[in-house]
Amino acid sequence: MNRVYLSRVFPHDFPDAFISVTDKDSNEYGIIKSIYDFDEATATILKADLERKYFSAKILKILVVEEKFGNSVWTIETPQGIRVMTLRDTFKSIIRIGDDRAIVVDENANRYEIESLSALDRNSFRRIELFL
Repeated sequence: MNRVYLSRVFPHDFPDAFISVTDKDSNEYGIIKSIYDFDEATATILKADLERKYFSAKILKILVVEEKFGNSVWTIETPQGIRVMTLRDTFKSIIRIGDDRAIVVDENANRYEIESLSALDRNSFRRIELFL
């Protein structure tokens, strides 16, 4: 049996539906319409694999944004603790998802999610609003 790889076709809008199944050479076998079409044990395995691949820490607060050598260095608070991340092109590194969500991608391709821009505290929002 060959190893297969799962990828979300619409990762933000339909995280548990429309899952592409490919081989190591990116040849697509098909699309899973919904992981919940499978029995509970299989759905749990599929969801765990996708969560591991698409993990993104949640940004709760933006404590500091500093410019250093053409990059911006952010100190943020996540549920896992304080993190420091570097963005090469800040404007391109922040991806708006709808009106109120954003994904921030650091220089190492780590993803961080702001679930609600409007729920950020005032200081955090002021630090990011220039880049939105």
